[in-house]
Amino acid sequence: MALGYLGATQISKGGVDEACATWSGLLDAMEEGIYSGRARQAVFDVRKLLSPYRRRKIPVVMELDARAASYLIRVD
Repeated sequence: MALGYLGATQISKGGVDEACATWSGLLDAMEEGIYSGRARQAVFDVRKLLSPYRRRKIPVVMELDARAASYLIRVD
């Protein structure tokens, strides 16, 4: 879940593109079969941190948010 924390740090410093790239790597790893409670919480946190940027319709944010939502649907 280190990638989750790294992305959170990046986005808190205004690095939206960097955070999205980091979180994309996180989702890549999780989509290969990681379904733990900690993994689910990390993806939930990603969506929460992306929420202010979704309103701006930033393409990379929208794509990552859709992937995160899809992951959460599969693990619930």
